Amino acid sequence: MRLDVPRLEKEIGIEVYITDTDGIDGRMRKRVSDFVVEELLPNKQNVRALINNPPKGNTGNFTHFIIKKVNWATIEAIKAIARRLKVSYKRFSYAGIKDKRAIAFQRLSIWKVFPKDLESRPVKNIEVLAAWRERLPVKIGELWGNRFKIKVRNVSEGANSLITKTKEQLDCFGGFPNFFGHQRFGVHRPITHIIGKYMIQGDYENAIKEFLSKVFPLEGEDAKIARNTLAETWNYNKVIHLFPDRLKTEKRIINYLITHKDDFKGAFEALPSSIQKIFIHGYQSFIFNKSLSYRIKKKMFSVMPGDVLLQTNEYGIPIKYPYVATEKNIEKVTEAVKKGRLVLAGPVIGYKSIIPENTWGDYIKSVLKKESITKERFKEIEFREIDARGTYRPLFLPVEWENIEKIKEDEEIVYKFTFSLQRAAYATIVMREFMKTEATAYV
Repeated sequence: MRLDVPRLEKEIGIEVYITDTDGIDGRMRKRVSDFVVEELLPNKQNVRALINNPPKGNTGNFTHFIIKKVNWATIEAIKAIARRLKVSYKRFSYAGIKDKRAIAFQRLSIWKVFPKDLESRPVKNIEVLAAWRERLPVKIGELWGNRFKIKVRNVSEGANSLITKTKEQLDCFGGFPNFFGHQRFGVHRPITHIIGKYMIQGDYENAIKEFLSKVFPLEGEDAKIARNTLAETWNYNKVIHLFPDRLKTEKRIINYLITHKDDFKGAFEALPSSIQKIFIHGYQSFIFNKSLSYRIKKKMFSVMPGDVLLQTNEYGIPIKYPYVATEKNIEKVTEAVKKGRLVLAGPVIGYKSIIPENTWGDYIKSVLKKESITKERFKEIEFREIDARGTYRPLFLPVEWENIEKIKEDEEIVYKFTFSLQRAAYATIVMREFMKTEATAYV
């Protein structure tokens, strides 16, 4: 275990490495092709297996299709395809979000568009590899996980030995801490959890002002100037032209406040529900990360009475039915965890979450008290489409390794990591145990 984590990680609740090795430093995603992700279906089949053998003979109103996207975020890719087809992006659905700076293969579905129409209207850097008809759409979470092929460049001396030792420690532990990754909060501007906290408290004025004006070191200079100028004057008419076009959400809020003076709650209500959820989920993720960090630092690796566990299906995926450990069943539960039938979990806080009745749960309650947040506040969130009842997330997950290779590309030594993770797990969280460097190196 090591506690010397970068400041940016501490700010999002990640306060510890579970391994004690030195890092190899380096950088991921120096090139877009350095990060490849392939979606794995619920039965663990790779979606690429469907390219040459798609389901046949099906009918229905939905077209399922496999795409290869290069340097496109999933939602932006969907919107680009929708524009090309001249249909609403709301017709689309997906199993999971994939990173932008990557080559990604994933399954999508669209309502009432024929496969031939989809395939005949290409979008740059988005390739439709297969398409077929189905009765039902693809649903969120309808996947086992993802297979990753990640290249790390510019590593330090002695990387070979460090990688071997780090992998041995992770294998001995049985996996990695299932933190929410840097992308959840914003790497260049880790602010989603801060805004989420204000929203949960019902303090929309501070939420808006913090979002618009707080400056972070890694932002572009034009954004810094715009935010600082706004903080000095709060004159929305005079500063809106300073905000670069890429800051679409900020400009949307400012335009609303120009015509609806001081209606800060209304400014949030005017945002798409997908953006509203990012803030709430960011805060829930912060509390989870901070709680998991504490558990690791206190070496609470075994099941304790009061802990929450989740049953798993035949493929090892947790099922969302919480099971509470007690003094009476602790031996039985511990054995079930060893056999993979149960997995130790923690609350992603919401108004229905079970907070463990033990020393770890006491810590979680103390964090919420210090934050001036109660579970009940999540029920009082005033946006219709935000469901903040809470859920549960495995504390630790296994890594399904394929290989780690040392290769040479253009006279450069590169390490290529190939492994698979269950859905909702972050490859960057695995890689940080090896690299132990600044968060910006992972994205």
